[in-house]
Amino acid sequence: MTIQRLGFLAVAIFAILSGPHLAVAQSTDAPDTPDPERIARRCAEAVNRIADRCVAANGETARRCIRHINELLEAGDVEGARRAAHRCLNVIEERSDDCVAEIHQRCRECIRVLVRLGEPELARRLHHICEEAVERVRHSQRRASNAIRSQFDDV
Repeated sequence: MTIQRLGFLAVAIFAILSGPHLAVAQSTDAPDTPDPERIARRCAEAVNRIADRCVAANGETARRCIRHINELLEAGDVEGARRAAHRCLNVIEERSDDCVAEIHQRCRECIRVLVRLGEPELARRLHHICEEAVERVRHSQRRASNAIRSQFDDV
């Protein structure tokens, strides 16, 4: 292994071992002064990425499940279709719950930092962004679940 690869590996291991943490952005005014606006922006971006990922995954799961459920129904396997639907609903619910928990954790960390920096208004705005992200996840969960359940309206 080359020295360059070893250096890269060392940096990667350090980043992984550091665990999830909030990188405190520095202001350009003073090298040791955190920039609350930048922290809030990065937190909002991270929260929205989590929500976007979950919304997309819920939609994709619903599409795949509906296709599978319809194949089972066309083959006359209503019970198999119901079991498949039940599994899909569980996957969507668990994923959504995990995403909401991840959003809440990230928001708590960021809001705590912003309050410590004396920026309660930024913290309130971030809290509102977090609530909207959670609602997007829950809405995608309801939409995906309803789409799966609707496959049984005529059965």
